[in-house]
Amino acid sequence: MKKLNLIAQAMLLTGALSASTFAVANPGGYQDPILTMQGTPDVIKKGLDVDGYSSAVSAWNWGYPIVRMEQVAREYTNVPSPKPATSYRAPLNQIGWATELATPAAKDMPTANNDTLYMSSVIQLNEPYVLT
Repeated sequence: MKKLNLIAQAMLLTGALSASTFAVANPGGYQDPILTMQGTPDVIKKGLDVDGYSSAVSAWNWGYPIVRMEQVAREYTNVPSPKPATSYRAPLNQIGWATELATPAAKDMPTANNDTLYMSSVIQLNEPYVLT
């Protein structure tokens, strides 16, 4: 119990010393220009504009990847007829693979390199699914 009391006193002393050190280092007190700014209609409008811009940037950063992934999933499950040999599209819940290497003439699904046979699948995971 004595040890706990001693620790509490040391913490109080440390807090008091750090507060007094701040007061000595900053005798006039720091006036934050944002916190001390008058709330005029012009300042409020600028603040709302900045807040709106910030919200739009956040919506773009968080929303765009979701929308883009939906576009990619729809493109990958839209199988043309006849399916080109270099295409690796497939219907939902099926695996699609290219049967020929891509050439510069292949326009259906451009690939990063022309020495790899690609495969892909878009799988709906709202239920358990086993790939076989």
